[in-house]
Amino acid sequence: MTIQEMPENAPAGQLPRSVQVVLENDLVDKLKPGDRVQVSGVFRVIHRGISGDFRSVLVATGVKSLLAEKEKPSMSE
Repeated sequence: MTIQEMPENAPAGQLPRSVQVVLENDLVDKLKPGDRVQVSGVFRVIHRGISGDFRSVLVATGVKSLLAEKEKPSMSE
């Protein structure tokens, strides 16, 4: 996600979109609610029982905190 794609930078009247992200194994405790992150993963469509409903999720294969990038000090010679 680039800076332009952040919800607070969306044009007036445009609704932010969301997708549920599933974290498994060692990714589970890397983040906390509200963290800004970059996620890579596999897009999956899951069948939800007898009703025939489908749900889209992103199964994460990697996450990177955007806040950690912001907190890194810049060093020069």
